[in-house]
Amino acid sequence: MQPADFGLLVHLDALLQEGSVTGAARRVGLSTPAMSHALARIRARLGDPLLVRAGRGMVLTPRAEALKPQVRRWSPRRSRRSRRSGRSSRAS
Repeated sequence: MQPADFGLLVHLDALLQEGSVTGAARRVGLSTPAMSHALARIRARLGDPLLVRAGRGMVLTPRAEALKPQVRRWSPRRSRRSRRSGRSSRAS
């Protein structure tokens, strides 16, 4: 994987957890247009729309649902939180 892929992994994790571009953007501290651009890059790399419009909202595609636990496990942001919480629980 290239370094840029790890950045997209954080964005993908936020998109899958939030189920919306705006929510994911807030979660990682980006503007909505920047997250939309990240989603377009992720879609191109994975060959799947991941989030599709359904009425007034967005829903995850079946592939996105399948990726969700794997992405969560490998997200750099998630890993840092897990390591921190793991250290504090061992120290107690």
